[in-house]
Amino acid sequence: MATLFKRQNGVYYVKTAGANGKEVRISLKTKNRKEAQKMRIEVERQLAEAELTGHVSTVLTFSEAWEAYYAIMAPHKKTVSFNNERSAWFCFAKWCEGHGITTIQSVKPADAACYQKFKIDSKCMPLGINTKLRSINVIYNCLAEYDIFTGVNPFGKIKYLKADTKTRFLPWDKVQQLVELSASVGRDIHLFFVLGAYAGLRKAEILRARWEHVDWEQGRLWVDGSKNPASSAYVPLHAALREALEPYRQDSGYIVKPGKEGETTGDRYRTSEWKNMKKVVDLEKAKAEAEGETPVGHITPHQLRHSVATHLLNMGYSIEQIAVFLRHTNDLSTRRYANLKGVQLTIDEF
Repeated sequence: MATLFKRQNGVYYVKTAGANGKEVRISLKTKNRKEAQKMRIEVERQLAEAELTGHVSTVLTFSEAWEAYYAIMAPHKKTVSFNNERSAWFCFAKWCEGHGITTIQSVKPADAACYQKFKIDSKCMPLGINTKLRSINVIYNCLAEYDIFTGVNPFGKIKYLKADTKTRFLPWDKVQQLVELSASVGRDIHLFFVLGAYAGLRKAEILRARWEHVDWEQGRLWVDGSKNPASSAYVPLHAALREALEPYRQDSGYIVKPGKEGETTGDRYRTSEWKNMKKVVDLEKAKAEAEGETPVGHITPHQLRHSVATHLLNMGYSIEQIAVFLRHTNDLSTRRYANLKGVQLTIDEF
């Protein structure tokens, strides 16, 4: 039995008994009584369905479900993984809220399919859509494994999109042009391009980079790696990188978004300056079309990393040297750049 009641702010709630007998209160996020009545009936239906199958599950809001998932997985996952999953989860929660879905038990497979279509219609990249859907699927599976969620995982049988997973890189002259154009858009996006293109940093590493990490005297930059312990290392502060950083030089603080000193890593990642990338791409597109050339189109922070690796390979640096520069744990990951460029093995004599 779920009882409907209204708080002083006019928002309707339902209260019911959880699995341990403790009262559970759920905000219906509506001030309309008719809508609230429909939602209450749906909650009662879910409770009755759970009792018939022998399971009594606490009805969870999306925030409560995330807190439960985080408590379970915190000892086993890295912060950057949680940041990605949290972003995917609450992006879906926001969509659900706009469609009158307030609990994780209310989500049906049809809702999961509709959300996928929403992301497609929003012009999101197939690979990015698949990654977000897999994150939501993982959270549902984890909650089910620990009997926090009972029922059918709405994302369990979703059909993922066909995604292009090929490593993409830009010609080096295009990268240099984008770096130059980014300076006219703003300080932070320019530094984003500089660190991605000239230092080969990943997105999270760019957002963690600090002026204290720049060793001007020794000519090196410390990278607070985001992939694994081995990804934290020094990279050379070569002439192009030094020249690009020098005009912005500070004694301390974040290199990108220095005014957001109090932000957590997750907050910095979610409010990344990379959103201004489109302004840079639009400038490049206008310039390319005016000159009768093909624009670069959509780009990602990781494409800058791919591009500098390919550029170094073209300059004659070895796979082993590039692996150290990119901070790969071994050169197997780096060899894809050789495959990308069609490097052929030629043995003339022993």
